Amino acid sequence: MKRVLRFLVAAVAVLAIALLLVRIIGLNPAGPRPGLWLSGNFVTSPVSDWSFANSYPTIDVQTSTWYLIPQSVTIWGAGTQDHLYLQALGKWKRNVVRDPRVRIKIGNKLYDRSAAYVTDPAEYWVAAQSMNKKYGGKWPMPKEVLPDIFLRVAGTDQVGTP
Repeated sequence: MKRVLRFLVAAVAVLAIALLLVRIIGLNPAGPRPGLWLSGNFVTSPVSDWSFANSYPTIDVQTSTWYLIPQSVTIWGAGTQDHLYLQALGKWKRNVVRDPRVRIKIGNKLYDRSAAYVTDPAEYWVAAQSMNKKYGGKWPMPKEVLPDIFLRVAGTDQVGTP
């Protein structure tokens, strides 16, 4: 029985050390492979114009999971002057519904913000057209408003760590 207990304590210690190392160095997503914590340089000032994000082909987003280990994914995103619009496709968006705090990585810069679904039809079309313009027509333009497709990130609503 003591052997089993020692093994369990050692296994938990190794796991804790591994998670601590990953937390320190980050584990960014790579293409279709999701990651854990994002690493980069934090930007704490408000963003008045998100259009700089259009210079980057993809954006990384870190969300909070119910099991307390973050999940990060690489997605499409397009910026306008006032907002950053994120492609909300995939299972990760359930995390945002539960906890709207997100960490966004654009280039090597990290932004802690909150995200919300785009529900206004007029804003939905702004987001769709922004995506279509940035991705050279690769973003399919739907004939009608589709719910749960875009998340909006505002520039001035900085929040705590996801």
